[in-house]
Amino acid sequence: MTEERSFERFDLPVQIEYSVPGKGWLKGEATAKNISLGGIQFLVKEKIALGSRVALRITLPRRTQPTTATGELVWLKENPVSGKGFHVGVKFT
Repeated sequence: MTEERSFERFDLPVQIEYSVPGKGWLKGEATAKNISLGGIQFLVKEKIALGSRVALRITLPRRTQPTTATGELVWLKENPVSGKGFHVGVKFT
């Protein structure tokens, strides 16, 4: 099975802040595993519902100010290494 993507993915450990509206406005900080023009993957401590809207502040290399973006959580997988936290994929909207 081949994986087809619309955009090239970069394994770039960029710092992000995320927030999810809803019960208590879930917020956190993370280091992205990878990023593309279409979305971003990172690890969160808590389970987030699929389809949730996510607001992001992304600190990109060589930028003085964070970039803001919004997206939709499109997948979530339990962390297989420690069993703590979840890897999530957010598609930029």
